Amino acid sequence: MIWSSDNHMNDDTHVYLGPTLNLQTAKRYLDQAYYHPPVKCGDLIRVFRLKPKRIIIIDGIYETIPAVWHKEIMLGIDNGIEIYGAASMGALRAAELYPFGMIGVGQVFQDFLNKKLNDDDEVAVLHQNQDHHYTPINDAMVNIRATLELAYQQSVISIATKQQLMEDCKRQFYPYRSLEKSILQFEKQNPKECKSLSRWLSTHGLVDIKKQDAELVLAQVQATMLSGTDTKLNSMMPVTKFIASLVDDAELEPFDFQAEWLPEQEKKLQALAQENDAGFQLLKILASLIKILFSMADATVSSTVLSLDQAMLLEYISVQGLYSPKSDFSGIDKDAKFSRLYALICQLICQGSIKNRMVNAYMPVAAFYFQLELNQLSSNEQRLLRIIVVFISVAHTQLQDKRLKIKSKVLADHLRDLRLWPRLKQYNTANPTCMIDQYTLMQFIALYMQVIYVYQGTRDIRGGAPQTPTYFNWLYDAFDFYQLTLNSSTV
Repeated sequence: MIWSSDNHMNDDTHVYLGPTLNLQTAKRYLDQAYYHPPVKCGDLIRVFRLKPKRIIIIDGIYETIPAVWHKEIMLGIDNGIEIYGAASMGALRAAELYPFGMIGVGQVFQDFLNKKLNDDDEVAVLHQNQDHHYTPINDAMVNIRATLELAYQQSVISIATKQQLMEDCKRQFYPYRSLEKSILQFEKQNPKECKSLSRWLSTHGLVDIKKQDAELVLAQVQATMLSGTDTKLNSMMPVTKFIASLVDDAELEPFDFQAEWLPEQEKKLQALAQENDAGFQLLKILASLIKILFSMADATVSSTVLSLDQAMLLEYISVQGLYSPKSDFSGIDKDAKFSRLYALICQLICQGSIKNRMVNAYMPVAAFYFQLELNQLSSNEQRLLRIIVVFISVAHTQLQDKRLKIKSKVLADHLRDLRLWPRLKQYNTANPTCMIDQYTLMQFIALYMQVIYVYQGTRDIRGGAPQTPTYFNWLYDAFDFYQLTLNSSTV
């Protein structure tokens, strides 16, 4: 199933929806919204690059993969995005983040906010996949509670039977939770009331409080949009390295579902990720390094960098036999977005005395480190790898503390995770005429790890003072950069 929406949508509303409500019903309220599958960790950070005005969280994934982080939501609120929650995962997060500006809607939200309910399994349902429209397999406990309460109020069952059935359903493991199963179990003890309840259920059905809340939040957002009312937002999320790391990771991934409404650039990135693992891996590395270099270009020193005579720098590069950016970086020197990056690169090549032989020496070890086969990369991919090597080298020249060392345990754990030594032995045995030099490999790894560890999240943290990340388009920038250099290359 491919999620779709009206192409002339103009309200920038994104809805995370799964088993709680079917898409057709949802679109009766917000036909032009962008509909996503249930939310999971990292999804909100990816959607930030689409510049949403409001986000509605109804359903979310949990247990099998990490659930959406609270700080992802707070990050969105800090960036001026209205974020609503209702019915299921949205109700849980809204109750927890209500003091920070998340907007909760519906009975389930109110029950969690007022501590009437506390357990996540109250809203948990096992469901089928997207192709089968996320059809739920078990009964949600909040729906069972609402159903039994209504049956009691209508004198179908006694309060004792209501309590007995609720306790039994609560004891059931949520993927197998079923009111019908519980009724069958107690039918011998109380045949009259159980049969009466079964007949009543066949007529009235299970009270779907989750569905009601989902429709309520969509209707409320629809009314808010029609009235033009702005929702008051709070902010002040404390930024930590954990959220900075999640941003670094999540913003470099494409959306993991297909949709007609996704921007063309997203579709191209999805295609690249599916068709060319090596090319997309290199693009992600390039994006993280572009983020680092832009943070340098944004620093105070950038004003002096831009005032330097570029022709003079290029002449110095030529005279000294340094690496020349003319071929690999052709096309970015005159580009409005990347020209200051080019100026910075030229200066840092001179400052760090980056030579061709160093770049060439690092090429095979970089490919090996990133678990790529250099001789299997296309000429454009090899050029992309060479740009990455240059970026790492010039970024390293700007490290403030040249005595910086990677902790031996951190390095050892990293190399073990990569299976570096077994791979190196295997590679050198298979390639006796072009073996990887261990010393050069370790030099490159030290450079790369220092750059990544020192500058991770650096655009989001200035002068040691935490600041909220406000930019999430680094993967787009890397793609633009690569396309620009690719189209302008004469090599």
